[in-house]
Amino acid sequence: MCIYKEQLDKEKYIPDRIRNIDETTITAVHEPAKILAKCLAEQVGRKTSGEKAVTTTAICAVSASGVYIPPMLIYKRKRMNDLLLKGSSPGTIIIILLLITHILVDINHA
Repeated sequence: MCIYKEQLDKEKYIPDRIRNIDETTITAVHEPAKILAKCLAEQVGRKTSGEKAVTTTAICAVSASGVYIPPMLIYKRKRMNDLLLKGSSPGTIIIILLLITHILVDINHA
């Protein structure tokens, strides 16, 4: 018997106490579909976005009884913008993650 099943039988959890949490990444950069061209074509063009592929992380959770926790969106950017909430579910949580590649600290001149 699996540990999960044993724990459920032992503790008798109600459905509100059992949750499924999932994380996924979303990108806003267009990825073109496959292009068909003639066999001897010298040049095949396609339109793509010139942006770097920056991903947004979405974390969603729901209980076994069907109650959901508002989603959490994690953006990699410097500043918060209210447009990030446009079209989102009520209660959506926005987190701005500032990625710093390196920090130079001169402790002699502190």
